[in-house]
Order: sequence, then C-alpha cells, then structure tokens
Amino acid sequence: SAIADAVSAALQLDVHVEVVVVDGGSTDGTAEWARKAGARTLTAPSGRAACLNAGAAAAAGDLLLFLHADTILPQGYGSATRQALADPSIAISAFTLSLHPPLPLLALIEHGANQRSILRSLPYGDQSLALRRETFRALGGFPPNPLLEDLDLVRQAYRRGGRVVTLKHKVRSSARRWQKFGVLGNTMRNQCVLLGHAVGVPVHRLARWYYGRSGSKAY
Repeated sequence: SAIADAVSAALQLDVHVEVVVVDGGSTDGTAEWARKAGARTLTAPSGRAACLNAGAAAAAGDLLLFLHADTILPQGYGSATRQALADPSIAISAFTLSLHPPLPLLALIEHGANQRSILRSLPYGDQSLALRRETFRALGGFPPNPLLEDLDLVRQAYRRGGRVVTLKHKVRSSARRWQKFGVLGNTMRNQCVLLGHAVGVPVHRLARWYYGRSGSKAY
C-alpha cells in the first residue's frame, strides 16, 4: 500500500501532473495498488535504472520528477519544482529529506544527508530528483547500473556545469532500511558502498554485496 499512498499524494497535491508507475517484476501487487490509486502503470526489466528510464520515455510532460515508491511528496511540490526548473542554469532539483518513522539517531542521518545535498550539490534518489526532459536526454538518462544510478546521474549533471539545488520542501521517505539493519548498521553498509565506488570497485560487485547473490534489488 506504500505505492498507493505515494501515488495518491502526488495526484492530490497537484492536479497538473501525470503519474507513471513502472513495475520491474514485483510480486506484491505493486501495479494493482498503483492503478487503483490513479497511476498509469507499465512493466520494464528488473532494476531501478531500467524502470526509471522506461517511465521517463512513457511520460508526456517536459518536466520529469522521479519518485521512489516509498516516498511521499510535500505540499506545493509541483509549483516548487516548476519554479526551480524554470531557471535554465539549474539541471536538477531535489527535496530536503525526512525519514519516517523516527528512530534514535536518525535525525543525525537526515541532517548529514541534507548537508551533503546542499553543500556538495549531491542529492540522492530518495529526495525525488527532477529534471527538464531535454536535460535528462542530454545526460543519456540513468546509467544502467544495478546500484548508484542516481549518484552517477547527479554527478554527471554537475560535471557538465548544471546547478543541482535542494529545495526546502521535505519529502517523507521510508526508514525501513534503518529499521531492518539498525541506524548504525545501515549507515555503515551505505558508506562501504560509496567508498567502494569511489576507489573503483565495479558497481556489479558492489550490488552483489549489497543486495545479495542476485546482485539486484528484490521486488
């Protein structure tokens, strides 16, 4: 039902949007929940990058906002995104991150993520990245990585001279990974992946370590 909540919020908070949900082979009724909530649904090969690119190709609008299924958009998200991307110097906009439910030490994780996003121009996908379609095409879409496709897209935009901005509006993203592995445990997992990526460990190897033997996220 998390996907239904995400779709419903997106449609109710802005009547001028189209919501496209791309299912990469889930077995939990994601597509049915999304359709009932009002989304247009598609299928794509497994993997988040493939799903995101398929959704972008199917969407009709000139602005693209990529929303994770466990994330709720904030009030005024549409107008804030349109205003930001009306500035041609801005390549990508994202929202400030909040994680729910709250857990001990989780506020520190939120603060660190938002400081990284603002000071280093490096938001992640759970902050709902938004781009003009022309920018997305120029960047070649999300790279076909099994992991860190959001990080690579944002870095590519920044290297090309585009501004990456973090809006004050807060998305509400699920803290389930921190619930499962613990706040410190999940943070260490994430930092190990980032360190491996920084020193050149192939992404497919990092994905096998992070997701398990399959090397891809379970749906």
